[in-house]
Amino acid sequence: MPSKYQVFVKDLRAACNMRGVEPEHIGHAGRSRSYDLFKVTLNPRRKRAVCFVCGVHGNETSGPASAIEFLRTYRSEPSHPRIIILPNANPSGYDRDTYRNDRNLNPNRHFSDRPLTGEVAALYRAIAHEPLEAFASFHEDDVKKGSYLYGFARPAADPELFRTLIRAASRHGPICTDTRIYRRRAEKGVIGRPVADGSFEWRMHDDGVPYAICMEVPDVLSMRNCIRINVGVMEAMVRWWSM
Repeated sequence: MPSKYQVFVKDLRAACNMRGVEPEHIGHAGRSRSYDLFKVTLNPRRKRAVCFVCGVHGNETSGPASAIEFLRTYRSEPSHPRIIILPNANPSGYDRDTYRNDRNLNPNRHFSDRPLTGEVAALYRAIAHEPLEAFASFHEDDVKKGSYLYGFARPAADPELFRTLIRAASRHGPICTDTRIYRRRAEKGVIGRPVADGSFEWRMHDDGVPYAICMEVPDVLSMRNCIRINVGVMEAMVRWWSM
């Protein structure tokens, strides 16, 4: 019987075949067994680029499912940017339905390590030299009842993007309107001050990417609703660079 991740890869290849693109092999992950890591690029000739990362935590499965749904439904337009997708960043955790990987590490606390190792190194290398305008990772929250995001913007960036993404999320589910979310100041679903926490989004912010975003959806919602929220946010990001 194929593993959960093998089924995911089969679905990923099928979604890519629909678009006439091939998933790019970018490295391996896993200690007890080897898992292939993939990168998918749409609109490869466009100069500006946005990146979507899914499945950094293995049990947050709506992210990888959203990547496949986006690949199935996205309609390219000439004004759209290059779109880079890392569809499943923690295959060993995904296979075992665990937050951490099979080395018992939370990958999202190790993107500032020196040196980078394992899947963290492969994922970072896959996008480190891309001309990114924005980076977004997709997660689930098992406490809050509404969606929210961490939005890290460089000084010249327009924070209106974050509000645009929250509006997109609100079309498919509730928004967390707490003024503090996990002790961080928040305004209408946006936590705006970056913290050096070793996350992928922090590393991208620290590397100078204008916008680095961590999108959180409540896992009390159905998988279908979580996917709708994530895909809506992805589409809103793409449209932002079409204006």
